[in-house]
Amino acid sequence: MKKKFFLKRFAVYFMAFFIPTFLLFVIAMVIFGNNAEERIISREQKVLESTDTNLSLVINNIAMQNDLFTKNPYMGIALKNILKKSDFISYSDTIYLRSMKAMLRSVQEVYSYVSDINIYLTGYDRYYSSENAIQNISGNEYWLEQCRGMPEETETLVKRHEYEEYRNTKNELTVYQRMLLMDGFVIMNIDLQAYENILKQAVGDIGMTLLFVNSQDELIIAYQDTIGVNDEILENIMQKVGESKWVNINNENYLIQNLYDEKCELEIIALVPKTEVNKELSNIFPIYFLVFFINSIIVTLLAYITTKRNFQHLDEFIQIFSNAEKGIYVLAKSSSPAKDEYDIIMKNIVYLFLQKVKLDKQLEIKKEEERIAEITALQAQINPHFLFNTLQTIQLEVNQVEGKNGKIATTIEELSDILKYALGNSNEKVSLAREIQYLKKYVNIQKLRFGDKFILYYEVDEELMDFQVFRLLLQPIVENSILHGVRYREKGYIKVKIHYSHTEPKVVISVIDSGIGMTKEELQMQRQNMKDYNPNHVGLANVNCRLKLYYGEEAQLHIYSKKDMGTVIRFCLPRES
Repeated sequence: MKKKFFLKRFAVYFMAFFIPTFLLFVIAMVIFGNNAEERIISREQKVLESTDTNLSLVINNIAMQNDLFTKNPYMGIALKNILKKSDFISYSDTIYLRSMKAMLRSVQEVYSYVSDINIYLTGYDRYYSSENAIQNISGNEYWLEQCRGMPEETETLVKRHEYEEYRNTKNELTVYQRMLLMDGFVIMNIDLQAYENILKQAVGDIGMTLLFVNSQDELIIAYQDTIGVNDEILENIMQKVGESKWVNINNENYLIQNLYDEKCELEIIALVPKTEVNKELSNIFPIYFLVFFINSIIVTLLAYITTKRNFQHLDEFIQIFSNAEKGIYVLAKSSSPAKDEYDIIMKNIVYLFLQKVKLDKQLEIKKEEERIAEITALQAQINPHFLFNTLQTIQLEVNQVEGKNGKIATTIEELSDILKYALGNSNEKVSLAREIQYLKKYVNIQKLRFGDKFILYYEVDEELMDFQVFRLLLQPIVENSILHGVRYREKGYIKVKIHYSHTEPKVVISVIDSGIGMTKEELQMQRQNMKDYNPNHVGLANVNCRLKLYYGEEAQLHIYSKKDMGTVIRFCLPRES
């Protein structure tokens, strides 16, 4: 049985761990794949820009030579004089010849891959070389035919040239640039092997193929050509340039980026195989397998520990419930088989829960009966019924002696009204207007005793006169202010203030007096006395207890007092009451 639950829990835990892990792995693969692709695209772009910048600098130097002949006509005249078949060269032409040679040699020194620079003017039998100075045209020059056949609208053309040197085949790039104001060309030869070393530094260790295509759609450089580019493949690549970032060549996808060099009229294309992206993604696989292995160990341990612990708890619960069933509970347990250990526990919990609900219900009924009895007892403490009957008898006798309008008769009548009011149904609420009416009668009786020692003010919102409260709500509070406050003053006041709260849906009732007040210690003791209700006390503790029973803890009395300044007793009732 334990093995069955262990395997089931292992399967649940394994799926709980494996599914999020797998989803995270898939998301990570997508994110890493996009990032790897973006990094390779960025790297391709940097290589293209670096290559273009390097090549542009060389072409700019040719343009500078052109510009020099344009801005300095004397140098152009000197060049023409030098290229004429003349045995005499003037001194000034010699100076210009040396300047020209120095400028061309400086380009070769700065760019080590530039092998030589030639200047050829159409119609002349000689040309100028940076390596061998003035040379006669033999007709075997490989560049001569290209210069003569180059279309007039083409200003710059880059071609590839192969030649034999010491039985070795060498490759050069030849850049042809038409001169601006003279009918001729500046011809620059670039050592392809040296230039590819520059490309190697730019590309680095990534398997990137660089293709250079001239304005005649000829492939002149194929650096790191792992594809085996031929005319058909080149045509396919040229069609994809600018349309898509992926191209399929020989059933393999390549990430393609291009850059067009306007000065050289060259299309530079970078191709990176999908395998390079996968290389970067392969770094995440060991991490995933490590996480998967750790998750498997954690799942196994969790399943074993949880199963073992749950069966220990199960044995304990069964023993406890079995003991309880022997003499306390009578409900029969279901004999249906348990699906798992939790089902066994729940069968016993339901059994106990039914018994607990029954006991709770009995307890609730008992508490409600006690609450009603307590309210009735509290009410009865204030207004014993026999006093009312006795006062009525005395009133009849006094009326016979001094008449109905005498002071004693009036006082007895008011006291009888108060007792009659107090003896009313304790569960029946009365209006605030009626409560104040009987409070005034009580105050009139107290004035017989204390005379003009105090004045009572009423500040009550008119719309609250119909507000419902329980009987004798205000009398004990006002009595407390009289007996423990203003009676010790030569002249004092008591204010009963009742109004709506501006911040809460409540009615605020305050009794304020200018009596002798209380010290902090006396105030603390008074607050404690209200909490510890004593059935023998019928003052503030009685009112406080009734407030909490009727309205809850939020309606309890709050007392604020300062010695020799007075006392404020405040409480709040819910407006809907």
